[in-house]
Amino acid sequence: MAENNYPGKRMKKNLLIVIFLVVILLLFCSWQNNSIVISHYEYAGDKVDSALNGLHIVHLSDLHNKEFHGRLAAAIKEQQPDFIVITGDLIDRNCTNLDIALDLVKEAVSLAPVYFVSGNHEEQSNMYPELQSRLKACGVIILDNEANIVEFRGGNFNFIGLVDPQSYKNKLSNPYGTEEQGKIIKEIIKANRVEDKFNILLAHRPEFFEVYAECGIDLVFTGHAHGGQIRLPMIGGLVAPGQGFLPKYTSGLHTMGNTAMVISRGLGNSIFPQRIFNRPELVVVTLKRI
Repeated sequence: MAENNYPGKRMKKNLLIVIFLVVILLLFCSWQNNSIVISHYEYAGDKVDSALNGLHIVHLSDLHNKEFHGRLAAAIKEQQPDFIVITGDLIDRNCTNLDIALDLVKEAVSLAPVYFVSGNHEEQSNMYPELQSRLKACGVIILDNEANIVEFRGGNFNFIGLVDPQSYKNKLSNPYGTEEQGKIIKEIIKANRVEDKFNILLAHRPEFFEVYAECGIDLVFTGHAHGGQIRLPMIGGLVAPGQGFLPKYTSGLHTMGNTAMVISRGLGNSIFPQRIFNRPELVVVTLKRI
């Protein structure tokens, strides 16, 4: 009798193991998609005014209308930001519920001045004019190809913002021609950069890093790459929009000449619904004078 029941017991045991592994996998995927990691970086340079020493900038990018149920706002508050910058894709072109994004923005504005530039999803959503209007009503400073000299503790620096290149496709003979896009970006930066100031650029796309460095920007905040979506040890991100497979710029602090670029891995998901070894990221950069 015991021998006849053995195959059934083994099948039941195997089924329980499969169920256990599936539950673990689901919990892991949920944790990877929803647990916020906070990354801290320092930018040290002699162009940092002594009054700016210790200034904290909190950087958000690529929210894509993701709802964190108050956890993201709480995380921002814990960092005690002096300024908050948002580098595009606050909304998703396929999920344009502006209220989700604006609820977060209202919380952010209550903590520190907020500066915003658009991403490709704002431009593709056909909702950007309404989003602009509502962001301004919340008190957000929108830098669409503009600059703003910011006073802080008796010192100052220059914020420059770039709209996403998606917005000027009609100016290009090849809508996806990065060389032509780079030329327009150079013109915009040249018109807004201030020679004797510390220049901080807000731009959605990291793949134009060489252009930003050539223009003499000191510090750049970007996003767009989603950390490569799936990250593997010793390899990094696997794929990023605008850079393809095994992209160069997906995360962290990069330097080129006198220019530093900080890339946010983003907070939400877009086309691919799952992050792997790539949790939603909130970035904090502290300025140091040397």
